[in-house]
Amino acid sequence: MLSGLFIGTFIVFSSNYPPIAWLGLELNMMCFLGLAMIKVNSKKCAMLYYVVQSTGSLLILFAGLSNQVMVMSLGILFKLGMIPVHFWVRDVIYCLAPPFLFLFLTWQKLAPLVMMFSCFIDIKFFALFNVWFGAYPIASMSEPVFLLMVLLMVSGFIQLGWIAVLYGFIFFYFIVLYFLMLIPVIYFIKSCNPSFTLAICNIAGIPPFTGFWIKLKALYILSFLMSATLLMGNSIAIISYIRLMINPVYSLTNVSPILVLPLVVGMFSKK
Repeated sequence: MLSGLFIGTFIVFSSNYPPIAWLGLELNMMCFLGLAMIKVNSKKCAMLYYVVQSTGSLLILFAGLSNQVMVMSLGILFKLGMIPVHFWVRDVIYCLAPPFLFLFLTWQKLAPLVMMFSCFIDIKFFALFNVWFGAYPIASMSEPVFLLMVLLMVSGFIQLGWIAVLYGFIFFYFIVLYFLMLIPVIYFIKSCNPSFTLAICNIAGIPPFTGFWIKLKALYILSFLMSATLLMGNSIAIISYIRLMINPVYSLTNVSPILVLPLVVGMFSKK
């Protein structure tokens, strides 16, 4: 199953022909279902995931055969779980064990992201919408201690928004380091370890951590208007991250070794 997950993704990477890429997407989806959702109490989530991902794959296949750019964009949004077709994401992440939650938030996003990049699909409007939509729910959370999975989900909208407006080397640079930063977040999210505070601040882009440097590097290639819009949305989200930092439950008492590399790796590629 795990090998099929990797093979399906690499099929998408290596093909610009939509029917072949569709086969890779379907193989990837079926292997993930077999790995992550074999528990009895996950059947409803598995069915929801299957229906949504199949819909996205079929839209991509149809768009590739008929040269419909808007349909291709919609299919990629379905596959990524981005706004406005994000209704299924919360139900799925709640039923995933931490290792599969990490796969869902990282590896499962790679194929549609690379397809978007290789097919020159422009979803900048939706990307900005995700940054702003993710920022306001985070800022309005009154008790973030009890809403960590929701916090992770809407934070994911913001990060996907940043990724979707990038191009060239910085596109892959941002993805690799963001996935690395997710490791301690997933590791600590269910244990309520105080190190979760530092991990989520890294994701937020608070200086001087890696999350700050990758966003700063991204701003160098974006237009002034795009940069300003992203920064305003991200700044609103940081309000809630700071509230989480000062919550007594998550006050920082020590730094886990798991956090060290994700926190500092971005500092070595500032220029």
